Amino acid sequence: MRARKKSTYPKITKDNFQVAVKGTYGNLTAIASRLHVSRTTVYAFLENNADMKALLEETKESFDDIAESILQKKIIEGDTRMLEFYARTKMKHRGYHESIDVNMGETPEFKVTFSDGSDDGN
Repeated sequence: MRARKKSTYPKITKDNFQVAVKGTYGNLTAIASRLHVSRTTVYAFLENNADMKALLEETKESFDDIAESILQKKIIEGDTRMLEFYARTKMKHRGYHESIDVNMGETPEFKVTFSDGSDDGN
């Protein structure tokens, strides 16, 4: 019987996972790098540790909050590009949406239409 090759990587523990998560904003590649393991190993660890999976999701949500705050600030400052993005992604329930029409005739024609949900054609 062959002896099992001992891993040169440290075993992931809850303590070292919590340390590794800090400052990564939930980026799994960064976490795996800090732990000296593969992303697959981190995924396996998370599947067996629901509390650490919840910590990772909470960390990602915190980053989303930061990004959303910056986006909101840009909108308030008058950045119409950010306002359009916000309307397309967050205000679909209010009728704002984006549609793409593709005509594949001799010369392909692409048309992007933004709608605010009103029926006046603007």
